[in-house]
Amino acid sequence: MVIRNMSQQAIAEIKSHIERSGGISALWSIGVTTNADQQLFSERKVNKETDWWIFRKFEDHASALSGKNELLKLGASDDNEVSQDHSDILYAYKKSN
Repeated sequence: MVIRNMSQQAIAEIKSHIERSGGISALWSIGVTTNADQQLFSERKVNKETDWWIFRKFEDHASALSGKNELLKLGASDDNEVSQDHSDILYAYKKSN
């Protein structure tokens, strides 16, 4: 199925990015949103130039939540307990020490 493959590819890209930063841990925050730029750079104050961050758009809210849950099981932190039902962008950023 094409949609499932898209989700798997997006999750693989996020995991690969996290691995390049030293691996997944509680230092990584994972969330689902409708606006990744606002969430990352305005609300969370992630530095676009120097911090580790990534986001990928999923086909729907359920797929984005599934990807989020997969990353949480690997040890990441939950950045937003409640997301809007139409949120379809999964984002991740490494928190500063």
